[in-house]
Amino acid sequence: MELAPVTTEVLGTLIRGLAHPKTRGGSVATLLLVLPRIADGAAEAALLGGAVPVLAALLEDGAAPEDPTIQANAAAVLGAVASFSDALHATVDAEAAEPLARLMRACGAAASAASGSGDAGGAADGGAGLAGGEEGSGAGGGDALSINVLSAVAQLAREPGRMHDAALSQEGLAALLACAGPQRPPAVAEAALDALCATASAADAAGRAALRAAGAVPAAAAVVAASGEAEALVRALMLLGMLAGSSAEARAELVGAAEGRAVVRLMGLAAQQSADADCRAVARDLLGLLTREPELRAGVEAAVRRAAAGVAAAAAAGARGGSAA
Repeated sequence: MELAPVTTEVLGTLIRGLAHPKTRGGSVATLLLVLPRIADGAAEAALLGGAVPVLAALLEDGAAPEDPTIQANAAAVLGAVASFSDALHATVDAEAAEPLARLMRACGAAASAASGSGDAGGAADGGAGLAGGEEGSGAGGGDALSINVLSAVAQLAREPGRMHDAALSQEGLAALLACAGPQRPPAVAEAALDALCATASAADAAGRAALRAAGAVPAAAAVVAASGEAEALVRALMLLGMLAGSSAEARAELVGAAEGRAVVRLMGLAAQQSADADCRAVARDLLGLLTREPELRAGVEAAVRRAAAGVAAAAAAGARGGSAA
């Protein structure tokens, strides 16, 4: 049964509830649930636009100490509101890009600390939002905060603006790439890769060069080589497609990335009928790019030979171990 649209009276009541400590937790959580049922009208847009500064304030650490889920839910609501219209997208970008960028950098710092890979550009923020370098602590609470913040970043970064610029900065890219690694929780990596794809899609040539310089090609290739999660995998493939499609340097990087394992995985995905259809299509396109140029084709063939030799060596070692037993 189709649910009735949310009236402006109900929407107004929920938005007014954001201003009061006793009601804001329930109000922001309910807003998140009812947003798909809000009509696309001028009155509704005006109410949502007026709520954006209040929601952005809830992203600040300590803004809602009574409920640690409020920060994460506010990020999710802001991302959803930005998807309603170009005007609301611009409003959210103007009001919320700065706190979202701070939380994005904090998520990256926590991801780097968790993986032992060093700083992701967020240490200067003192690990805001995810205290102590541990995902799962801090104002918004771990994976839920990371996922909702990164999803909001992805929504906003699809168009040029403050959030796109923050994501494309050196600190922003370092944070997104730290969150996108194959060692991160799958939903976090998926959201980070979505944000990277959004940033790349709206970037000009200089912006895509910045993505390459930050290490986006080997990072996405590592996900391709290691990931079994279709959603993260297809986003990594799409990011590689955007970068390799416009840069010979990126194509050369991809051939050698992950010690050639990414190329071998591409070949497997392209040939597998059981693979996700989107993954298979993008993998075939990428292989077409890589085998079009003789030098790159030689690199692809070398990667396949190395993989075959590795399999043969492993099999031989297993056989010797069995004989010894």
